[in-house]
Amino acid sequence: MKTLPDPAAAAVAVPTVEALTLALDAGVDLGVRWNPGESLLAARPCLPFDGAWWGLGSWPAGGLPSLFLTNTVDLPAELVRWWHDCALQDRVAQTIVENTGAPVVWTDRDALAEPVRDWAQRFGLAQGVIASRLEPITGQVLFLAAYRSAATPAFGAADAELLDALTRQAVLLWRSVRSQIEAIDRSMAVDRLAVVDASGRLSFCGVQAGQLLAEGCTDHDGMRWPPSLGAWLTDDPAGMHRRSGRLAGRIKRVPGGWWIEVGDARNAAVLPQRLLRVAELYARGLSSKQISKETGLSATTVRTYLQQAYGILGVSNKVSLGDTLGRGR
Repeated sequence: MKTLPDPAAAAVAVPTVEALTLALDAGVDLGVRWNPGESLLAARPCLPFDGAWWGLGSWPAGGLPSLFLTNTVDLPAELVRWWHDCALQDRVAQTIVENTGAPVVWTDRDALAEPVRDWAQRFGLAQGVIASRLEPITGQVLFLAAYRSAATPAFGAADAELLDALTRQAVLLWRSVRSQIEAIDRSMAVDRLAVVDASGRLSFCGVQAGQLLAEGCTDHDGMRWPPSLGAWLTDDPAGMHRRSGRLAGRIKRVPGGWWIEVGDARNAAVLPQRLLRVAELYARGLSSKQISKETGLSATTVRTYLQQAYGILGVSNKVSLGDTLGRGR
């Protein structure tokens, strides 16, 4: 991949929105390890904005969203908390979730639903442009949003295309992460995966990992690996399995950071991690052959692990296995 010059030089190297969009589509990378905030800042010379916000999470139909990875650029962090109070009335947000890959521009704050209009006014947002994509690891929704505090100049189609290009870049890089996981350790459960860079910043968080961290760590903010679990970030091979309170982790040191499979210690305390992974896949309905393909274990080893798991848990069939694992969550 080519590398974009530093943000200070970006206005000279890529002087227009259209040129930067084309560069991104051609494979330009805005950072060694993709981070939405840094990508937005790098694109700012071509897409001027006063503040921005991004998030990664799940949004059940008719329910409140759960953001497991989020941050703001030149906007207060409380913006996210206040938005949750009006999320169900946010028609713009619902549109980008239901139509990922189709960016939306809004230029009239008065046209927003009342609670959303009040939210935008509270934080000085006069207009916005939002793009979204489904990330390819666990299927969560990624969104990037840029705002201006004045009504002019208005965001346009070219601005929306650039923001959409940034989300496409995220998808490409996360797809690369998934390919690396499948090549290096197929036994990792991607829905429980947290990707942490060398500075401790989260660059990906799966649905179950996000839920477990939110429930088990009072200092989880969706931006950085929780400081209370800082001891998990280790180069020591002996420290590749960790427990803290209700959380357990399987840790893999990779170039530039860590992959951490976050689990529930109430399950991990009963089953060794290698048995737990196979038992969970089997309880989900996968056959021994499918589990073998998913984890890279031989079919014989899969059957052996299942027998051991049944014996440890004291169950005799798949239904009881699923019920027992479910009670441990």
